[in-house]
Amino acid sequence: MPPRTWFIRPALLIGGIATMAAGVVVAVLPMASASTTTPKAATLPPAVRPVPPAQTTALTRYVAPGASIQNAINEVAEAGGGTVELASGTHSITTPIALRSKVTLTGQASTGTGLTTIRNAIGTDMTIMLDGRAGGLSDVVVTKLKVDCALTEAQRAYTVDPNRNYGVYVTDTSAANDRIMLDSLQITSCAVGFHATGTADLTVRNSNIHDNGGLAKRFHNVSLNRVSKALLANSTFTASTSGNGLDVVGSSNISVEDVTASGNAFRGIRIAASSHVDILTCLATNNADAGILMGSEAGGIRRFRIHSSTSTGNRIGIAASSDSSDGEVLGNTATNNAVDLDISSTSTAIR
Repeated sequence: MPPRTWFIRPALLIGGIATMAAGVVVAVLPMASASTTTPKAATLPPAVRPVPPAQTTALTRYVAPGASIQNAINEVAEAGGGTVELASGTHSITTPIALRSKVTLTGQASTGTGLTTIRNAIGTDMTIMLDGRAGGLSDVVVTKLKVDCALTEAQRAYTVDPNRNYGVYVTDTSAANDRIMLDSLQITSCAVGFHATGTADLTVRNSNIHDNGGLAKRFHNVSLNRVSKALLANSTFTASTSGNGLDVVGSSNISVEDVTASGNAFRGIRIAASSHVDILTCLATNNADAGILMGSEAGGIRRFRIHSSTSTGNRIGIAASSDSSDGEVLGNTATNNAVDLDISSTSTAIR
């Protein structure tokens, strides 16, 4: 008999309904195959989308391999903004590159012809490749680049947080950040691929962030904390050697669309202690724990939608914790997981 596909649909439907106290309604429909039928109309509003960066064209500087990327960024920032364009090839660095407001940092391509790589040249001594620790950043775009920490899995297999070996890192040390975009990036071989804290209007799109990880269950390909209005779209977050493809905590209005999160050492997509979250047309496969998880150790999710996504080959396909509420899960496929569906509440469990 073919595997069973699970469909979870919102309240007020008739037939085959189990209503959860936490506000999640589940309808389980045995199907003849693992394909998804057309879901019923959604009833919850979508998450609020981010505002894109306002790009400035005051000045453009070109940087060949071996020349100073930082000097060019500083010059453009002090002129009021613009673009720093890196020539194709490998740009080896020995100190972090500080990002500046109103500056677009672009290469020629993140893969294939025109590949433009920023590569760590000092091994485990590198703290951060592209550095936004100062905070207060706005209207920053990083695009068409490969960011390569160039560390083996053994070099970044930490037992305590080393506070180093990050690919791209943005936080709010001095002030919050807003309108930040990563577009068409490849980030690899770092302890953490991309981390953002205290940031609004964040976009990550068309990117491949893979083979990052260090501290077990805590270092991820992509990690967001205290982020509001974020879009992660048309990207792959795969093969973290220690953690999740995507990990989000304490955030709001998070949209994850057409993202593949596969082969990660812990979870595929995990959102916790957040609100207004959309997971749309995503694929989560062959992750060691949950493929798609709403809520966990850090707390549940208030108002979430999981639509038209597929989760296969994980320990748990699609899950929502008992302290999550106002959930709507429509037209998803969860098959060939150890547990396909684990939607919990104070009064109902669906097995």
